[in-house]
Amino acid sequence: MAKKKRYDAVILGIIAVAGFSIVVMKLSGYWPCDIINILTGTYLC
Repeated sequence: MAKKKRYDAVILGIIAVAGFSIVVMKLSGYWPCDIINILTGTYLC
């Protein structure tokens, strides 16, 4: 039973981090593709 709780916590943590990242990207206007283009100086996507 303890392992099930641990997996639930890990899954909830991943979902929380992904949701927070999406909110930050929507507010800032920078998506991962834009960040890669800025850092490398090329337009890969």
